[in-house]
Amino acid sequence: MSIFQKLVSYCKAPSGQWPASRLSPVRSAKDQRGPAWGLGRVVIASFWISSLWYLWAEATSLVKMIAGQDASFSTSETVTSWSVALGKLLPVLLFFVIAVSLTHNGRRMRKVGGISLLLTVLGLLSTLIRDEKTASLVWLNLGSSFYYLPLILSCVGFVWLWWSNPRRIVELAEKF
Repeated sequence: MSIFQKLVSYCKAPSGQWPASRLSPVRSAKDQRGPAWGLGRVVIASFWISSLWYLWAEATSLVKMIAGQDASFSTSETVTSWSVALGKLLPVLLFFVIAVSLTHNGRRMRKVGGISLLLTVLGLLSTLIRDEKTASLVWLNLGSSFYYLPLILSCVGFVWLWWSNPRRIVELAEKF
């Protein structure tokens, strides 16, 4: 007789039926909390809206640069400046990644969002020492073209990642 068969025979009643006293009652789990309509949605929506705004501004700048209408690039530089053009789209990509990670709020996505926020802050700080021709509009002068919103949103993103951390919330709940 195998161990599994011994376990089954131990659990069964003499009549061959499973005794109700040995089984735990099945309870339905219902979440009684209401939907979150507060600050979290405002933070996430601000990242999505600003990401779309940055995409529009950088795409417009990129089209002007390619068409040769941008005064900072001549026609000969336009052909060789594809790396600069793609570098201008990096902050937009990072803000979209941050928006997705804040929306998802999973453990791995929180890490991806934190790294993206760190890269965004480093990019903002790097424009203080970089050439203005190669800097992205979003990162230029700490985001002054966008009323310093990239810098403010990056700080808000770090605070929100800390504030909404499920592990921190559980630790606080266990204290009481």
